[in-house]
Amino acid sequence: MIQENSSTANFELIIKLIEIIIWPLTLFLIIFFFRKSFAGVFQRLGTLKVDSSGIAMSFEKELEATKSTFELNRPEIMSRGKSSFDIENASNEPPFQQLMTIKQSIDKALIDLASEEGIDVSDKSGVFLCNALEAKGVITKQKSELTKSLLKLVNMARMDISQSQMDIIKKMYNAL
Repeated sequence: MIQENSSTANFELIIKLIEIIIWPLTLFLIIFFFRKSFAGVFQRLGTLKVDSSGIAMSFEKELEATKSTFELNRPEIMSRGKSSFDIENASNEPPFQQLMTIKQSIDKALIDLASEEGIDVSDKSGVFLCNALEAKGVITKQKSELTKSLLKLVNMARMDISQSQMDIIKKMYNAL
């Protein structure tokens, strides 16, 4: 009888140990199996700020990478001091609204161009349309890559984008 109670107590201890270990072990296995994906995500984040207000991710690193891509491919345009971005006096708007104007303008231009070429545009992303236009020879590989990198950057931006970051994005937009 005493031996039976002892084995029951040991069994209960083992169950409690499994309950305690299962979630950290599961998390470790997920991170281990998807480590390459997590590494890519953290590289794209740039900086990460965690505080009482939540998590804030800066896309400064991606902005610099995209800017470098544009400077390599379009150095003469990127070296100009001023931007000529003038979509309906967008410079009077807050930076995030200016960004949304640029995004809408790029999306509209891609949709219009793809429609003219007979490419189905329903529920297609800007990246897909760039690839389809490039495959048809409508736009060059260079312009396709620049457009895709700018779209990626614009999609990463947050509402707290600064005016100086927006000015860099305007220059890249005008370089397209």
